[in-house]
Amino acid sequence: MTAAATPTDPRDAEIATLRATVAELLGVVADLRRQVEAQQAHIHKLVKLTFGPRGERVVGPTLFDAVPADVPPGSCDNPMSPPVSARVGHGRRRVPADLPRERVTVDLSDAETVCPGCSAVRVRVGQDVSERLDYRPASLFVREVVRPTYVCRRCESAGHDPQFRQAPLPAEVVPRGNVGPGLLAQAVVAKFVDHLPLNRQTTILTREGWAVPRSTLGDHLRACAQTLDPLYRLMIDRVKQSYAIHADETPVTVLRPRRAAYAWVYLGDADNPYTVFDLTAGRRKEYPEAFLAGYAGFVHADAYAGYNGVHHGDGTSGVGCTPAGSSSRPETATRSRRPRR
Repeated sequence: MTAAATPTDPRDAEIATLRATVAELLGVVADLRRQVEAQQAHIHKLVKLTFGPRGERVVGPTLFDAVPADVPPGSCDNPMSPPVSARVGHGRRRVPADLPRERVTVDLSDAETVCPGCSAVRVRVGQDVSERLDYRPASLFVREVVRPTYVCRRCESAGHDPQFRQAPLPAEVVPRGNVGPGLLAQAVVAKFVDHLPLNRQTTILTREGWAVPRSTLGDHLRACAQTLDPLYRLMIDRVKQSYAIHADETPVTVLRPRRAAYAWVYLGDADNPYTVFDLTAGRRKEYPEAFLAGYAGFVHADAYAGYNGVHHGDGTSGVGCTPAGSSSRPETATRSRRPRR
């Protein structure tokens, strides 16, 4: 005989609900405790890194940076440890890998390869390679331009005018000169970028094997200025297209004839990043800037009527042009101060 089923007590359902709620709250409390412990460990580590030994400190606010709990201290994947590449070492720096290399073999002589014990010849089993950063000074060389000459043998055998043909010479910066574009570019860069006067350049070239007078080198630079004058005009046109043009002047002293002159600088904007230089014999209206007149070059000594002087003392003047951001300025023979205003 089976017992009759008793009706469900409402209190039992309420007790089951309360038990489930308590279990859920206990889980939330456990999660909160784990978060608090993790944050306390993070704070303790930050305090140690900030106020601990100097080698373990970090730079920058990292209080809310996430630190995984499973990452051991000192690991490479630990975000709190600085990257190895950012650490500055005190050892010798390596030689750049992109530089050309020349191998010099220092080998033993035939007598030194003989073994002193058994008089047999030693066999090569390996080698040691050591790198040394070296320098080869610039040297002069002669480039021979060969132009074959052709003639028509048929016209020559028939008694007609021989038809000779030869390729023309390439365009030269110095007409009928004996210097190439590489040497001229070196002279221009040495003077207007490295600020090396012509008298020092002549000493260097003489030591290299070419005894050139300073006046000849100055004539070469003047020819370079005439060749680059169209480029200078294009730079002026680009600077004139700027939204705003920054200008400044610097007083200089001209040597022959000795008088005051002004070096003008005109700087374009970001869309026209060029800086053009100009030299005027004065600030009066009868000496307008070449920037406005459209005539100048960085070695023009006769840019204005009645003005034939130079202010370098080596046959060149100092008006020039350079890309924006360069620190190049016209070289002066004597120091001059800006007048007080």
